[in-house]
Amino acid sequence: MKKITLLIFSCILATMFASCVKDDVKKVIITSDDDKLAGEKVSVGENENVNPYYKLFVLNEGAFMANNSSLDFLRFTDNTYVRDAFSKMNPSITMGLGDTGNDLQVYGNSLWAVINGSGFVEVMSAYDEKHLATIPVPQPRNIAFYDSYAYVTSYATSEGAEEATGTLYKISLNTLKKVDSLSIGYNPEGITVCKNRIFVANGGGNHKFDPRYNVYDNRISVIDPSTFKVTAEISSVDNICKMTNDGTNIWVSNMYDSSSSHAFTSGIHCYNANTLKEVELPQAIKDVHISSMVGYPSLNRIFAIGADDESMWPGVGFNLYIIDTEKKEVGKIPFEGTAAESLTYPYGLEVNVFTGDIYIGNASMTFVDAGTVSGFTSDLKKKNWEVVAGVGPAHFALYSPIYY
Repeated sequence: MKKITLLIFSCILATMFASCVKDDVKKVIITSDDDKLAGEKVSVGENENVNPYYKLFVLNEGAFMANNSSLDFLRFTDNTYVRDAFSKMNPSITMGLGDTGNDLQVYGNSLWAVINGSGFVEVMSAYDEKHLATIPVPQPRNIAFYDSYAYVTSYATSEGAEEATGTLYKISLNTLKKVDSLSIGYNPEGITVCKNRIFVANGGGNHKFDPRYNVYDNRISVIDPSTFKVTAEISSVDNICKMTNDGTNIWVSNMYDSSSSHAFTSGIHCYNANTLKEVELPQAIKDVHISSMVGYPSLNRIFAIGADDESMWPGVGFNLYIIDTEKKEVGKIPFEGTAAESLTYPYGLEVNVFTGDIYIGNASMTFVDAGTVSGFTSDLKKKNWEVVAGVGPAHFALYSPIYY
């Protein structure tokens, strides 16, 4: 089996440059109240002239029950990293962003932060981080968008539903209010939209504070958004959590359990979004232990941080994996030398496919101290910049304003 090499990755980026950026990107100069926020200047790398984005948002997860989630951003107009932007732009919100940020997504010109411990979804302007709405959602986990709605997975059991079930909440993008809810599997985690269907990974009791801890679910719920009903379930592996898609297939990863009662390993699995049948993968892909992954259907690529040997994770042995979703091949770039310096727990990942830059959120092992965010070249040989972030920088979102 051929491995994806750095040369192939470079060719992918070169193709993107040719098809998407014929000349240097000419950005319209915009002004915003957050332009006044001071920060730390960074050197973003060699391909700044082909970067179409204005900001890289960073959601710092924070420590559980510490109420210290925070939002940072890297402003590409002047290459300045700004810490705790939400609190600075919304001083009247005295409790800040809340407790335990679990997901971050840009939709249009809005920025959606899923705050698990506080039990809400915070919607703000991606233009200037100003508060737009706080939508109460009990124990929210992850978010996806389809048509005119946002869909949020929740650990909470719907009123009148069976024990050990979770909920999918439907939120209107027009009113920013919940409009419906649907009972699904136990402890739903990842969510993605593919082939006009919503897919939700139900992981089960994977949280140590759960009364049914280690009672796992292994189903992927398939929802028809037109009826908002579960139309099918895919039987997968225990403790599935992260999810993405390649435009045709659903990709999921699960967390491992080393206890004597379960003792299963983690890995990656793939299912066809039309037939709902499992797609056979080579063992080299199935054995990858994932901390974070992001899919790019237009490139037929999934990028992931993980390790070959999960017993070594997260202390040593972590790599960047590049999965070719069409050929079902995987290549890896080890974090070595200067790229590994100061990286103790690679926790979050984003890839700028226009510049080739890779952004890594690094958490402290204690999850008490501040983490760091770094920008790397596509081969991980050079660290362009590194800054101190908040506690547990885990979730990223790239943003360019949309003009109507």
